[in-house]
Amino acid sequence: SCCNDVFSDWFLGATQNTTPTLILPSDREIEAYGDYTQQLVGYVSYCRAWPGAGFDKKKELEVLNYDDSFDNGGYNITVNGHLVVDFIEVEGCIFLAHKGGYKFPKNNQGRFEFQFFTNLADKYVRFTTVMVW
Repeated sequence: SCCNDVFSDWFLGATQNTTPTLILPSDREIEAYGDYTQQLVGYVSYCRAWPGAGFDKKKELEVLNYDDSFDNGGYNITVNGHLVVDFIEVEGCIFLAHKGGYKFPKNNQGRFEFQFFTNLADKYVRFTTVMVW
């Protein structure tokens, strides 16, 4: 369960009146690949959707970039309730960090629940990939 499904390969998350939530691994992933939650360590990265990747040019101006995030107040992310406060960019994607470091603890089901909060009206966080190791 996540966000507003706009295209088959990404989600558009608007947080007006709701908080988009993504839980990984999803029930469908576990059904397809087995329960591999014990193997997950807790390192998290995500890749944003790049400009021009099948998105209306007007809407493109409403998408927040990495630099609009945490320090600049454009959007916030929590992972299992831990606020993301920093990141490091690697090959166009970012590894997320909370105040305790880059390793996020699992929830009581061994999963990772992401919540996305945009702080600017009519702005969006657009991503293509979320990875958990």
